[in-house]
Amino acid sequence: AKIATPGDIIGKELQKEHSRITEGVNAAGQKAAEKLTKRLRQTAPRKTGKYARSIGYTSRTSPATGSTTYTVGAKGKQGRLTHLLAQCGVGDETLQDIDQ
Repeated sequence: AKIATPGDIIGKELQKEHSRITEGVNAAGQKAAEKLTKRLRQTAPRKTGKYARSIGYTSRTSPATGSTTYTVGAKGKQGRLTHLLAQCGVGDETLQDIDQ
């Protein structure tokens, strides 16, 4: 059996910590995407309801790092950037604001 070196032990512990942090950040990102999606649906124009139904989020996970990127928006023909920009304040709003 191979004797573990200090470098092996430190590397293993760092990998565990990286995984724990990545899982926490991914969960927080998903929660923020869900809350923002809900908020945008609630404030969307209601003439036909198609626009509100088109709002959702997608996620993409990096195989290399395990981190997930979430994108919130309106899909298809309903994807009007102006509504999203108006609701989000074009950078004036932070994730902390969404969390309230």
